[in-house]
Amino acid sequence: MENLQKGKKHAAAAGDQEDKLKELKPPPEFLASRLELWDKLKKEYDDWVAAQERKDIKVTLPDGKVVEGKAWETTPQGLADNTVIAKVNEELWDLDRPLEKDATLQLLKFDDKDGEYVFWHSSAHILGEAMECMYGGHLCYGPPIESGFYYDMWSDRCGPLIDLCRGPHVRHTGKIKSMAITKEQELFFFHELSPGSCFFMPKGAHIYNTLMNFCKDEYRKRGFTEVLSPNIYNQKLWEISGHWEHYSENVFKFDVEKETYALKPMNCPDFGVLHRNELSGALSGLTRVRRFQQDDAHIFCMPEQLDFQLPIRFNLSYVGASGDGEKLRPVIIHRAVLGSVERMMAILCEHYGGKWPFWLSPRQCIVIPVAPAFDEYAMQVKDRLYAAGFESEAELDASNTLNKKVRNAQLAQFNFILVVGAQEVKSGTANVRTRDNKVHGEHSIEKIIERFTVFRDTKLLNAEEVFDDKPAESSQEPSKME
Repeated sequence: MENLQKGKKHAAAAGDQEDKLKELKPPPEFLASRLELWDKLKKEYDDWVAAQERKDIKVTLPDGKVVEGKAWETTPQGLADNTVIAKVNEELWDLDRPLEKDATLQLLKFDDKDGEYVFWHSSAHILGEAMECMYGGHLCYGPPIESGFYYDMWSDRCGPLIDLCRGPHVRHTGKIKSMAITKEQELFFFHELSPGSCFFMPKGAHIYNTLMNFCKDEYRKRGFTEVLSPNIYNQKLWEISGHWEHYSENVFKFDVEKETYALKPMNCPDFGVLHRNELSGALSGLTRVRRFQQDDAHIFCMPEQLDFQLPIRFNLSYVGASGDGEKLRPVIIHRAVLGSVERMMAILCEHYGGKWPFWLSPRQCIVIPVAPAFDEYAMQVKDRLYAAGFESEAELDASNTLNKKVRNAQLAQFNFILVVGAQEVKSGTANVRTRDNKVHGEHSIEKIIERFTVFRDTKLLNAEEVFDDKPAESSQEPSKME
């Protein structure tokens, strides 16, 4: 609870200064007494823990290794990081909670059922606090559910969240991956000077463009051709299509030479930049924005299928196959594979938790020399990989040890880490390992480029696991983004 409070950041919706979401001022009158009670109970608990005897204890890890600890002092957080919650003697256990006796310890991530539950449970608390602090809502009921969380509320004032639930929770909001990933990996950000419009940094732009190219490639395989269309249209177009009557309040409009024009709010049919005049309170990260791109394809068909309205409105026709020159009315199938690219990216951020598959990753490999004497070779390897089309970097900071460099690369989620030294310089190779610390050993740069090419083109999800496999064994099925 306390750590959720520590991890909180003030939220601010885009828009004019007066419309920004911010904590209610003044706060509710009962807030001071609520926090006073919390502080009193928290101090009593801390004093009680401090008075307990610090006996030596043994902690058994999942691999059978036994480490020494101190009762009422050693915590699961002190033994491992990058985990959501611990399980101590088969009981879910907060990472900051001291161990009390000899224990078996498991460290659970989001891909564990219990880890996922705690993640969603903690997310519900963050939602609840935001609803109290910024909307004055009284919380009613809000559990985690199978694929997320929610909170019911009654609108009036409340305050910083103290919820008498049984827990446990993640240590702080930084553990909520969908909140932390964009900051940690420098993918994108929003700014009040262009509310609801995302600024993609280089790493985020790589993912964005890779998704776009993936979709274009799939369209091409299926015989589609691409067109480009303007971003600004006269109001008359939207009147013909029928959109103006229903959606004119949600488009950006302006006058040119006594005619009303509008920025395109939907694309038919291309990869176009779209703008929708969403209310500032409705904006939500990448899932609800004012500026976005969307893929859209049109399939013109005979009248046995789907959209009849737009062909009528635009007076579309085609000459039938009978040979008599008769003009027939087509129908249209609208198809979008990704839909909003921004929204798909948000979904993938949460789905992969920052651990991007190789083909989509903005950090595909990093080259690390074992000493400064090998920096030049490390740069040569990096440049060869980059020239081959891969997102490669080199870590040349002499102030870090080799182990620290490797660990930092793993935490940064580089798919592959290439270590080079005297032996690798002599043989023109690199020692390959992965972000999960699987060591594949020494390989030629040609072999590395060959394997990377297979992984990129086939879109394998487990590229790190199959690096040593024969190409035919590891390139059978593309990922299909599953």
